[in-house]
Amino acid sequence: MPREMRVDKTDFPMIVEIYNSEGNSAAQKYIRETYGMVNSGYVIKRIKKSDDYHYDEATDRFVSDKNDNKETKLFMNLDELCDIKTSKTIQAEINVKSKKDAMESLIKELISDRLLELSRYIMIDTSSRTIMIDVTTMKTDGYQVVTH
Repeated sequence: MPREMRVDKTDFPMIVEIYNSEGNSAAQKYIRETYGMVNSGYVIKRIKKSDDYHYDEATDRFVSDKNDNKETKLFMNLDELCDIKTSKTIQAEINVKSKKDAMESLIKELISDRLLELSRYIMIDTSSRTIMIDVTTMKTDGYQVVTH
């Protein structure tokens, strides 16, 4: 029973790696020896027409379009988020300065939230130097007013 002479797209990365490192003749030799194909140039043409790679004539190399998409992607997919290597790398990149900046940002956000809450009940008029407190609204919202 003769072997089927079919090169799947899953075999393209290996062929492209050989083509880029050793050249066209080495890639065609690999295709002939591995798959028993006489017309190995046809496989190279298929790789050039595929959506996963584009051929750079100036450098005589195949460039993977998948790598370009990873660099320009705005969001990470679920596999990238759950990848242990990536998360360890990200954790290693966080240094003490960024932790301090993050803490300061958190404190500023908490303070602004508190001031926003207080601004619902308290108004300060600096020109007349008066403070107006809406005690009834504070009590209805569950606050206890203590004067000192």
